[in-house]
Amino acid sequence: MAVAGALLRLRGRGSEELWSYLGRGTMGKKICQVCGCDAERTATEEHYIVPMEVTEQAGIPKSKIVKLCPNCHRELHRWYSIKVAAMAYDTKMKRFGAKSPLEMVEEYQAAYGVFVQYKKGQPKGA
Repeated sequence: MAVAGALLRLRGRGSEELWSYLGRGTMGKKICQVCGCDAERTATEEHYIVPMEVTEQAGIPKSKIVKLCPNCHRELHRWYSIKVAAMAYDTKMKRFGAKSPLEMVEEYQAAYGVFVQYKKGQPKGA
């Protein structure tokens, strides 16, 4: 109840004030959800696991949003550019064709899961 009242008082103010309030406990700390680094000195960035244009094309609700440190956010976008392909080779037709929006959703979700596993295997700060 106290949190709800504080959030109402902070409504319309800068995000730093909100982060400051939420950061008092462990729940609102600016921690990267992939590498676990404490991002107090830099802001965490919101990232849709599946891009909004893909979820719109697939006709599904918005994708899950994760909080990432700037390093993981940049690295994840590079990872997507390498791992996620909009085209697939059809062996029966012997040609490339565009993937359906639902296939793209699955591809992004799988790529994110592999990225998280990859980052968890690295030493902290890498």
